[in-house]
Amino acid sequence: MVTWSHGLLLRLSRNHPFTNTARNLGSAVAARKRTLIVPDKDADGLTSGAILQKILVLLGLDPDLISSHLLQKGRNIHDESERTAMATHEPEFIFILDQGSRKSAPVIDASHRALVIDHHWALDDDFPAASEHVTACNSPPVATSSLLTYHICSALHEEVATTCDWLCVMGTHGDLGNTLKWEPPFPDMKATFKTYTKKALNEAVSLINAPRRTAAYNPRRPICFRIPCC
Repeated sequence: MVTWSHGLLLRLSRNHPFTNTARNLGSAVAARKRTLIVPDKDADGLTSGAILQKILVLLGLDPDLISSHLLQKGRNIHDESERTAMATHEPEFIFILDQGSRKSAPVIDASHRALVIDHHWALDDDFPAASEHVTACNSPPVATSSLLTYHICSALHEEVATTCDWLCVMGTHGDLGNTLKWEPPFPDMKATFKTYTKKALNEAVSLINAPRRTAAYNPRRPICFRIPCC
């Protein structure tokens, strides 16, 4: 199990535990195969998905090969109906973001490679069979899924840090609250707040989370992760 590392910024190297995560992303790009992103429907999950889509495209994957899947209300990735729905995308690579997890069968029955990025409490084997995972649950202060994704992807391409910092802030504020102090081991976001302001970012978090709190519960409208300013 890979855990959130405190102190210095996470760096991907041959000896670093995040190397396998980087290889998963690199393999998805090199293979030029269908890739499925399955984020949770809250601010942390959706921003994680946006950051991940950004790095895949920056590394050279055709955006047309990237799809997303949002779970039905009250469902999880282990439900047979959701496994079937994910399988219809015929993905070779699947990225599960901020969904929580438990020990289970593979994400789908067909051949694939799966990576889970999460921060919810889980034991070492509380993940789908044959998947790889990176988690922050055992390393307080617990990093959100968006922050983990941001750290991983920032090490793979320099543009991530300058174009997805605001997504990292939104996702983190969505889970940890907007009074969070961005002090070590969290990254320095002073420049981000000067560019976008905390007020604007926090209002955006509220708007993203709003559909989940309405009677209609309609966060399942098709999501495009190709955010212009990302």
